Amino acid sequence: MTLSKQTPTLLPHKFLVIICGLVGSLLLHAAPSLAQAPLFISPQRVELFDQRRSEVLTVTNRTENTASYELGLEDYSMSEQGTTMRVERLENSARRMIRFSPRAFTLEPGQTQTIRVVSRRPNQLDPGTYRTHVVFREVPNPNITDDNKTPTTGNMSFGIGFKFNVAIPIVVTAGEALSSVTVEGAEVQASSVIVHLKRNGNADAAVHLHMRLEQSTGEKEDIVTDNVIRIYRERDWVKRSVVVAWPGGDVPTSGNLIITLTPAERNDTDVLDEHIIPLS
Repeated sequence: MTLSKQTPTLLPHKFLVIICGLVGSLLLHAAPSLAQAPLFISPQRVELFDQRRSEVLTVTNRTENTASYELGLEDYSMSEQGTTMRVERLENSARRMIRFSPRAFTLEPGQTQTIRVVSRRPNQLDPGTYRTHVVFREVPNPNITDDNKTPTTGNMSFGIGFKFNVAIPIVVTAGEALSSVTVEGAEVQASSVIVHLKRNGNADAAVHLHMRLEQSTGEKEDIVTDNVIRIYRERDWVKRSVVVAWPGGDVPTSGNLIITLTPAERNDTDVLDEHIIPLS
């Protein structure tokens, strides 16, 4: 097991989009991708620590209509299956540490607004990561009618009666924050593998999960690459169902399935943990 320094999550909440994880690792469930979203926000994750206690978000209205937004802070916790849910109390919440301005704004089509986010941490704060989310909530525009609403994207339309909300994670790191993830087991199924993962340490954790099929001849074939797994600090164990396209369509009856974890940072191929499952 290797401990790694934490250098700090889109999950659905009805019409709320939560952005979590690294660029290129957005989880989408019944929500439009950011490329289709009416509000573009950069960066998509705020990370504050001892040497950097403020960040600036750039927000752009990508629609053809004037849009107004109100901002607030909310906490989200992770379930054993890796989904997120809003909670009123979170043990390692950063909500009381965060200040931001402005708290509301209106954007014309194509217009950009900057949001300044600052952390004000207590003097005595235990080492580790603390997390909250800044939520952008659209204020309905009474001037938009069914005749001029933005066309439907997927199963969402941005017209009258619909409010687009998006949450950006804010992670505050105090002192030395360490985390590790290990594979504790796996269940092979017809079209997926359920992986049991254990997190250790005082920080959120993120890893890349890879799967290779090792034939009885020794030949190896990648079947899952760069699947990003993020585990929040409050969750020690998670089960993730990873979709697998088995060569030939069926689960092999010989050889091995090799599950490997590497750091989530790009271009870092160090093996953090490896688990081998006989398929015979």
